[in-house]
Amino acid sequence: MIADSVHFLKSKKREVFYDAEHFFDGYKRNPEYALKAGLGSPKSALDCIIFCDTTAGLCQMSYENNF
Repeated sequence: MIADSVHFLKSKKREVFYDAEHFFDGYKRNPEYALKAGLGSPKSALDCIIFCDTTAGLCQMSYENNF
């Protein structure tokens, strides 16, 4: 579905940003799927990929693991 949307927008000569808003929440639950959805999108066609940590879940994990 992501790839279809990207290809459609690029065929219309549009700039495409992929906003992976809940990427890190998904990564904590299912890393393989999150990477496939986030990085498996047609990167060469995307103008920008935005990985968001909406709930600061990764920050908390990172702090706990590093301090």
